[in-house]
Amino acid sequence: MKSNLFLKLTAAAFGLAAVCIAGAVLLGAPATARAETLNLRLSPEQSKLIYGRPQEVVIKIDLDADKVKGGKRLPLNLAVVLDRSSSMSGAKIEKARQAAAALLDQLGSEDTFSLVAYDSSVEVLIPAQKLESKADIRAKIMRIQPGGSTALYAGVEEGGRQLQRYFESKNINRVILLSDGLANVGPSSTEDVRDLGRRLSRKSMSVSTIGLGDDYNEDLMTALAVASDANYYYVKDVEKLQSIFEKELGQLLSITARNIRIRIVLPKGVEPISLIGREEKFDTDKNSSDVEFAPFYSGQQRYIYLRCRMPANDSDATREVAKVQVSYDDELNSGKRVETEKVVSIAYTKDVAEADKSIDLNVQMGRELQDTAVAKQEAVRYSDAGDYQQANKILRENEKKVQILIDKSRASGGAVKPLQIVELEREEQNLNKAARGTTAAPMSSSQRKATMSEQYRQSQAK
Repeated sequence: MKSNLFLKLTAAAFGLAAVCIAGAVLLGAPATARAETLNLRLSPEQSKLIYGRPQEVVIKIDLDADKVKGGKRLPLNLAVVLDRSSSMSGAKIEKARQAAAALLDQLGSEDTFSLVAYDSSVEVLIPAQKLESKADIRAKIMRIQPGGSTALYAGVEEGGRQLQRYFESKNINRVILLSDGLANVGPSSTEDVRDLGRRLSRKSMSVSTIGLGDDYNEDLMTALAVASDANYYYVKDVEKLQSIFEKELGQLLSITARNIRIRIVLPKGVEPISLIGREEKFDTDKNSSDVEFAPFYSGQQRYIYLRCRMPANDSDATREVAKVQVSYDDELNSGKRVETEKVVSIAYTKDVAEADKSIDLNVQMGRELQDTAVAKQEAVRYSDAGDYQQANKILRENEKKVQILIDKSRASGGAVKPLQIVELEREEQNLNKAARGTTAAPMSSSQRKATMSEQYRQSQAK
C-alpha cells in the first residue's frame, strides 16, 4: 500500500541524575565509561583530520546492557490486542490463538494479562487481571473465531484502557497488537495511529506491532510502534508467529534499564548535521539534542550515529567533537537513577596518509548501513509516487557503496568484525532484490514490507 508518511521518532527531555562518571576520548581512541548496568562508548569514524579546512565527522554513540541471568524482574502489565477479522481465518487465527495462549506459560502471579479481540467492533474477552486461573483464560483464547472488518484503532485504544486498570509506573506496561489487514473501521490513517501511539507513550504505555502476511499497512504498524517506543515485526510466514511472541515477551521479562535519556552537546564551532536516520533535531541555541531510548533488556546494544562538521584547525592539536550524557533507571539496582558522561575528541594532522589510516572500518560500515536505511526510505517514497527509475537508481547507488565496503573489509586483514561483514553482505543482497523489483513497476507488497522492515530495524538500531 502506498503512503508518503513514514516513521518518526519522538524526542524527549534529558533527565538529571545522581551518579556521574566523566572521561574523554582523545585521538579517536574509543573509550568506555562503565556504569552499573549500561555501558557508553564513543567511536569516531575517523580519528585524525587534515587541518586547514572544515570537514564532516561521524561519531558512533554505543549503549549496551550487561548480560545478566536470573534475578528479580519487573512485573509485566500486558494487553494482547488480536485481529479476528474475516481475513484471519484458517491457519492465521489458529496460530494466533496458540501464540497468545503460550504467553501465559511465561507469566507469573505478579503479572497482569488482558486480551482484546477486534473485527467490526471491539470485545474485551479477558479483562485485565492477575493470573490466578490460566486454564480458564487459555480456554477463552482458544475459542476465538474470525469474522468481520478491522477496527484496529479502537482495539488499540481498548488495550490501553485495560493497561490503565492495573497501571503502575514501576511495571512494564505493553500492548502487543497483531493484525493481518487494513484498518477499515474508525480512524485508519497512519497519522491517526501515530498520534494514538504518542498519547499512550506519554502515559508510559507502549505498543509493539506484529504485521502478519502481505495485506496490512506497514507504514501504519511501524508508525504506531515507533511513536510509542516499542517494536515492529513483519511476519510473512504464519508458522513463525509464536517465535515472534516469544521474542517480544523474552525482552520484556529481562528489562535491565528504563527511562534512558541521552543528551548530545557540541562545543562552539562544531556544526551539527544530523543524527543519521532519526527525527531528533539540535537546539540551535544550546547546540544540543536530546534522545530517549526504550527500556534495555539484558545484553541489548543500541546506537546513534552523529554527523557533524568540524571547523578548520590550524594546528595538529586535538579538538573536542561532542559530549554525551546518559541517564537511566538501573533496574538491577532498585531503580536507582544513574548518569554517565563521555567526551570524544579528534586530532588534526597534515599527513593525508595518516588521516586515511585513522579510519575505523567497523564504524564506517555501521554508518553506511544507517545511510542505506535512509536511502531505502527515500526509494520507497519514489516508488509510491510512480518514479520507479529514481527509486531504482537510489537502490543501485547504495548497493555499489555497500559492495565497495565489503571488498574493503575483506582486505582489511581481520580489522573488521566478521558479523559486520555478514551484515553488509545481507544488506547488499536486500538492496539488489529491492532494486530488481523497482525497474519499471512499484515494489510488490511483499518486497515493500521486507524493505520497510529492514529500514526500521536499521534506523532503530534493533
